[in-house]
Amino acid sequence: MTSLALWVGHDSRGHTSAYIATDSRLSDTNGNRWDFAQKAFACMRSPDIFGYTGVSQFPTILLSAFTKSLDEGTAGDASSAKRRFEALIQTTKTVLDDYPPAKCWPAGPFTIVHVGKDGHGHSKKSPETQARFVVNVMSYKDGDFAFRTDALPTVESSYLTLGSGKTSVEEFVDLWKASPEAGNTTRAVYSGFCESLRSEQDPLSGGAPQVVRLLRSKKAPRVCGTWWDGRGYLHGHPVRSPGKVDWFDDLFQRIDGATGKRLASAEPHANRRSAGPVAAT
Repeated sequence: MTSLALWVGHDSRGHTSAYIATDSRLSDTNGNRWDFAQKAFACMRSPDIFGYTGVSQFPTILLSAFTKSLDEGTAGDASSAKRRFEALIQTTKTVLDDYPPAKCWPAGPFTIVHVGKDGHGHSKKSPETQARFVVNVMSYKDGDFAFRTDALPTVESSYLTLGSGKTSVEEFVDLWKASPEAGNTTRAVYSGFCESLRSEQDPLSGGAPQVVRLLRSKKAPRVCGTWWDGRGYLHGHPVRSPGKVDWFDDLFQRIDGATGKRLASAEPHANRRSAGPVAAT
C-alpha cells in the first residue's frame, strides 16, 4: 500500500524545492511481494512530479501515460499547475469509465499527489514570474473522488505523509528532526523515510526508495537515483550504469552512482547518533 512523503526546501526568498519519495513494493492479500514497482513519476519537460499510494495497477498505468502527455503537449490546457491537475482529473475519470471491473485488475482505492510549479527562478523585479509550487491531491475509493489543493508550508517540513507506512515514516522523521545532526532540514525527512523502510515496521512498504524533485532554479523536474543495499536504483529498478542523474544515499548526501561514495564536492551529513548504521556501500 506504500509509504509516501512530500517535503519542501525553503530559504529567505521562498520555496527552493519540492520532493516526493516513495517505496517500491507491490503486495497482495496472499502475502506476495514484488519490490520493483515505479511509484514516483516526473515529467521530462513539464514542471510536474507525482506519487501515489494504494492499489497500484491503475495509478501506475495512468501516471506513466499522463506524464508523457504533458511533455508532448497533448493533455490540453497546461498553462498552470491548476490546469494540469484538472487535466489529470479529467483523464482519470475518462479512462476509469472503461477500466475492467475484474478483481484481478482493481482500480482502487488510491491517492495521487501532484506537485506542480508555475513560473521559474526568483526575481525581485518581476515577482509575478517567480517560481510558485502547488500541491494537489486526488483520492479515489468505491467510485467516489475527492480533491484538494494545499498551500505549502513556509519552513522545511515533512508536510505530507501518506500510505500504509504513514505512522512509521512520521515516527522516524520526527526522530531525525529532533536530532542535532539534522534538525528541521530536508535531509531529515529523507533520512527518516529511509530508516522507516529499513525498519520494516510497515510490511506493505519496501524495496528501494524513489525520489523525484522540482527545483526553483530549474525548469524541468528531476528523477533522482538512490543507493540501496550496495547498489544504485532508479524508478525502483537496479541500474547497470549511473547515467546522468543525481544520486543520493540514506543521509541525502550526493554520491557517485557507480560506487555509492560521497562526492568530493558534496557536503557531508552526519548519521543520527541513535540510528542504526547506514547500509554499507
